[in-house]
Amino acid sequence: MKTLITISFLFFAFTASFSQQYASTSNSKTKAKSPRVNKETRAIMAKVHTKTAVTQIANYLAEELSYPSDMEEQLINGIVVLEIRLNQTGKIKRTKVIESRSRQFENAVQAAMAKMNRVKIDGPFYYGILKFQVPIQFSIDK
Repeated sequence: MKTLITISFLFFAFTASFSQQYASTSNSKTKAKSPRVNKETRAIMAKVHTKTAVTQIANYLAEELSYPSDMEEQLINGIVVLEIRLNQTGKIKRTKVIESRSRQFENAVQAAMAKMNRVKIDGPFYYGILKFQVPIQFSIDK
């Protein structure tokens, strides 16, 4: 009997919202304007950052997450879909369970994610909050 925890890299829901913080403000002393980035560029940057974040979170969970022992003994499979929100610097602002087949699986995922507070984001920032969902599947190969 082999226990497996699978985090999906390919099939994750993706949405991103952007703040208007950098839209077109100017500093009266320097007359410098904040950078302007069009919607398409922000969407591309957000997708790149999402892929980076999901990969880092999946690698982290692969090391930190363990199959709940009572569920393993009973040969119970399950899934947890986790919604994660990151700010511009990669800090995890919120994690929320969207779907869970069992409270034990949900608790295991939440306990592991509580130890992770940020992901490393390289390159240009995407100006806003990044929100995405990651499905985590617990299964026992009989």
